[in-house]
Amino acid sequence: YVHEALLQASLQSFATKHPAFGETVQIVKKTPIAAFRRVLQLIVRHNWTARPLFVDFDGAWNEEEVAKLESNFVKMRPVLPPMVIITNEDPVGSRWTRDGPTPLLLKRIVALAKSVLKVLDMNYENEKAVDIKSALLSVDMSIYDAVIEIFPKMVVRTGVSEKTPLVKDPEALPVVNFDPVDELVYALNAHFQNVALFFWNRYGGDHIGVIWKPYELEVPAKISRCSTHYASKTGASSLLLNKDEVLEGIRILGEHPRFSKFKNAGRAAEQQAKRREDAMERQRNSRFDHFNHTRKLAENEEDDEEIIDAERDHREEQEKPQDLRKKRYKS
Repeated sequence: YVHEALLQASLQSFATKHPAFGETVQIVKKTPIAAFRRVLQLIVRHNWTARPLFVDFDGAWNEEEVAKLESNFVKMRPVLPPMVIITNEDPVGSRWTRDGPTPLLLKRIVALAKSVLKVLDMNYENEKAVDIKSALLSVDMSIYDAVIEIFPKMVVRTGVSEKTPLVKDPEALPVVNFDPVDELVYALNAHFQNVALFFWNRYGGDHIGVIWKPYELEVPAKISRCSTHYASKTGASSLLLNKDEVLEGIRILGEHPRFSKFKNAGRAAEQQAKRREDAMERQRNSRFDHFNHTRKLAENEEDDEEIIDAERDHREEQEKPQDLRKKRYKS
């Protein structure tokens, strides 16, 4: 909480000095597209491996201090995260990026920024304007090693993309903190995050992209790795990632009752409606039989079936063999 408060104070001070900063970072329809483009250019062009990103809110650094920070960065580079952002309050640059992104995620971020930047450049260069909204919301699934398709009824955060329009049902009850896709991704990470990365759009996405971690494709032969890897031959010194087994585990996890009940929601509703109709039919028949029996009693009418049943019970009672043995009683 202390670091976040310091960052907010620095941003407030910077926004006071530069009035255009507020309009640039606001996530509204009036956000300047040029500023967004410059942010994308920074992500794409900056060499995150060789240099840190300096963010001097107060303009307090001189050339010597910057050189000293760069020297410290070079010395500590092996233990620093892939993305290093040095600020006045964080001279090391790992406070906000210590937990991520990983090298593979950073590569994905740069590639995504590059593709978005390409769309914006096409909008400027072409005579015909490009539909930026649809272009930015479209996802190229060919970059993933595998794709998990989500059942549409499991996507509860709808209304964000064109594929998942918002459906309003006045009779539906509001549900809070219920997201089957989020739970599925959590389960996928819990089981397979050591060998794969999962990408999905939390706000209306109907696909989950899977990318194998490069350093997990071939690992040294160890017993602890046999759950997700296999030996290509007897006595091999390395193990290969068993992609088919991992994908089969993902498929089984997706069909787990905890998630499959959401996929069968329509079928379950039909079965429930049929059971309700059968129960109501039994109640109607029972009520009709009761009224019919009461009417016959009031009119002194006897039911032929009841007479037959009574005679059969009496005959069975008469034909029952009697036990002629003497009964022993305890004195």
